[in-house]
Amino acid sequence: LQQRFEFVTEVGRTMAKTLDEAAILGEVLRLVLDILPQADRAFVVLYDEEKSKFVPCVARTRSGTATEIPASRTLLEEVVRKRHALLSTDIGQEGGFEAAVSVRALDLRSVACVPLIAEDRVHGVLQVDNSERTKRFSEADLAVLVGIAGSIAVALVSARLHLELVDRELLEVERAKRD
Repeated sequence: LQQRFEFVTEVGRTMAKTLDEAAILGEVLRLVLDILPQADRAFVVLYDEEKSKFVPCVARTRSGTATEIPASRTLLEEVVRKRHALLSTDIGQEGGFEAAVSVRALDLRSVACVPLIAEDRVHGVLQVDNSERTKRFSEADLAVLVGIAGSIAVALVSARLHLELVDRELLEVERAKRD
């Protein structure tokens, strides 16, 4: 319990350090892999609500950083549609995902998938998974991810707002130079 409390505290500190989306998420995923030793992969995909499109953002594997990790669109869509976390100890055999080609192709077993919700909008999805039957995620593991999901979503919103403000200010400076 103490280790998980320290994890949540460290995630909060990480998000307070910078407004760089990739830096925040990269460090958070490193911490997630530390606290969940059964996870082989962890990633965040952003969700564009207007286009109903997923955009890979940051990914990590147990062996290091990955630019992009193949994901099951079926799983991601389910989490976004229900706006609820998903936990499966054998995703290929339960939960209605048996027929999902991507679940079988990726050889996914245990999966914890959490929507990143802020301002009543889904901004992305955090997923951890593995391909070994013996390494399962628990309800307690899912609770830890759910516990940080809101903070991650708020950090994403803040980073985007910061970028928009910087862009606006740069445009105003450029406009002033021309006038």
